[in-house]
Amino acid sequence: MGATRETHGFDESGARTGAPSPRTRGARTQAPQRLTPLMAVQLAAPHTWPAAIMPIMLAIAFAIAGGHTVATPLALAVLGIGVLLQSAANTLNDYYDCVKETDDEDACVDPTDAVLVYNNVDPRAALRLAMGMVVAAFVLGAYVIFHAGLIPLGLGVVGAAFVVAYSAGRTPLSYLPLGEVVSGVVMGGIMPFAAYQALTLDLNGAVWLWCLPSMLLIGLIMLVNNTSDIERDTRAQRSTLAILLGRSRAVLLYRLVTVGSLALVCAIVAAWFPGGTVMLPFMVLAAIPLLQAMMRNPLTAERRLQSMPQVLNVNILIGAFYAVAVLIHASGLTVTAL
Repeated sequence: MGATRETHGFDESGARTGAPSPRTRGARTQAPQRLTPLMAVQLAAPHTWPAAIMPIMLAIAFAIAGGHTVATPLALAVLGIGVLLQSAANTLNDYYDCVKETDDEDACVDPTDAVLVYNNVDPRAALRLAMGMVVAAFVLGAYVIFHAGLIPLGLGVVGAAFVVAYSAGRTPLSYLPLGEVVSGVVMGGIMPFAAYQALTLDLNGAVWLWCLPSMLLIGLIMLVNNTSDIERDTRAQRSTLAILLGRSRAVLLYRLVTVGSLALVCAIVAAWFPGGTVMLPFMVLAAIPLLQAMMRNPLTAERRLQSMPQVLNVNILIGAFYAVAVLIHASGLTVTAL
C-alpha cells in the first residue's frame, strides 16, 4: 500500500532510459533464480518507509504531549510493525504485478521496480517473503498486545486486511479509484491511532483529527504514483483516481492537497499545540523550495524520477516539523524565533 518504486525516465522515442535490456520471451523458460537478500530489500523498498515511520513518530509525539510516559521498547515495537506492514504491502504489490503480468519483459521497467521480472525469480518466493513480514509484524504485535490489550490487535487485523486487499483478489483496491483514500486512512490514520492507544491505553478520538495531515500526505504519495503511471495503468486496465480525473485535474488535486496539508498542520498546531507554533515559520520556509518544485511538476512518466522523491521528502519535512512542534508544546519550553 506504500509508494511504489522509482522507475527510469524515457527518451524522445518513448523508450525507457537507464534500464537494462528487457529479458527476451525465451527467458521465461529459464530456471527461476533464488531470491537473494538484496532482492528482498529491493522488494521491501526502504525508500517508501517514511510513509510508515512518520505517522508513528507523530503518534509518539501526541502521546508525550498528552502527558503520557512512552516506553521505548513499546515504541520501537510499534514502529517495527509499521515498517513490516509497509514492506509487506510493497512486496505483495510486486508479486501480484508479476503474476498478472502488469510488469513483464515488454514493459522495460527499472529492475528495482520489477525485481521478480528482471531477476527471473519465482514469484512464490516473494509471496512467502511478504507473508513472513506479516507474521513478524504479528509477533511484535503479541508483545504490544501483552502491554496494551486486544484493541491494537483488532486495529492491526484491519490494517493487515487492507494490505492484502490492496493487491490481491480479482479486483484489488489498487485497480480502483480508492488507493489514495485507503492508503491514507490505513497508514496515516489507523496506524498512528493504534500506536497512540498502545502507548497510552487511551482511545482519544482527537488523534484522528490530528492525523488528518498525515492521511492527506500519504494519500498524496499514491496520487503522485498513479498520476505518473496513467499510461501504464490504463494498459493494465486499472481504473485509478488519476485515470478517472485525467492528468490535468489529477495534477490540480495534487497541488491542492500539498498546500492544504501544510495549512492544516499550521491550523492544528495553532489550535491544539500552541506552544509549538514557533516552529511553523521554519516549516514553511523549509518547505518553500520543495513546494515550488512540486508545483511545477506535471507528474508525467518522464518526471517520475523527480516526482516520487519530492512527495516522499515533503512527507518527511512536514511530518518532522509537525512532530517537533508537538514536542515543543509538550515540553513547555518558550522558544523565540530569530
